[in-house]
Formats: sequence, structure tokens, C-alpha cells
Amino acid sequence: LDNNPQNREALSRLEAIHREREAWDDVEAIAQRWLGVATGEEAASVRFRLAVILLEQRQDRAGALEALATVLNDAPGHALASKLVEDILGSTPEADPDRVGIRARAADLLERQYGADSPWRRWEAVYLAQLEAATDREHKMLLHVQLGQLYQERGADPVNAMNG
Repeated sequence: LDNNPQNREALSRLEAIHREREAWDDVEAIAQRWLGVATGEEAASVRFRLAVILLEQRQDRAGALEALATVLNDAPGHALASKLVEDILGSTPEADPDRVGIRARAADLLERQYGADSPWRRWEAVYLAQLEAATDREHKMLLHVQLGQLYQERGADPVNAMNG
């Protein structure tokens, strides 16, 4: 790497060695170095691996979401990134002091990824997280209306439509 810092094969081998040793600081440093030379899908892949490290090894949900935001911005529809954001949205512990903000950030990322044909339960999770974080009365009312419409039109759940 000293002779050729863009040697992807060397970066890959070094990353594998550090992963095997569970030397996460070194794996993270290699990923950052790799991002200096990667472009396109390769950069999205490296940044996704970095997000996984931040989430699973550092328990840094906010940092993982920022890495995932870049992945989803650079590679819209990146299925693994979307799935990981969904996991963060659904698994942030109640005891986490940043829970509301983390869930709101995850919901905002997913809202940009989902289309009209996305399963209604996914939209429900997005709206509920946004509602939890909303402080403005008008925004809360809009989210209640959106939830009610969602339940009525796609959830076939008239009880929740009235309670949304």
C-alpha cells in the first residue's frame, strides 16, 4: 500500500486480516482509506461496510445512519442499506436517550426510498417515528391524517383509521 495506495486487492486483504483479528479501529481506518480511492458502487459498498461496523461494533446508530444516508444518496434503492435503516428504525431501544432523533432520521431516509407500492406497514413505521419526533402541532395533525389515510386505503383497518 505504501507503493500503491490505490491497490484494492491489498486493501481488501488488509481489511480481511483486521476483521479476523476483530481490530475494528484498523478496519474502520482501512475503510476510510478505501473511500479515498473508491467511486460509484464500490464507494457505496465500502461505506455500507463502514455503517455495519459503526452499528454492530461501535453501537453508533447515528454514525451508521449518516453513512447509510450517503449510500442511499449515491446509490438510491440500495437494498442492503435500506434494510439496515429499517432495522435501526425498528430496533432502537426505548432506553436509548437519542431514540426519538435516531428513529426520526431513519424514517426520513426511508421516506425518500419508499414508493407508492411499498408495503403499508413500512409507511406506518415511518409515519409513527415522524409523529413521535414531531413538535409542531400542524405537522402532527398532517401525520395523523396520513396515518388515517394509510390505514383506510391500504391497511383495510377502519378502527386504526379512526385512531391514527
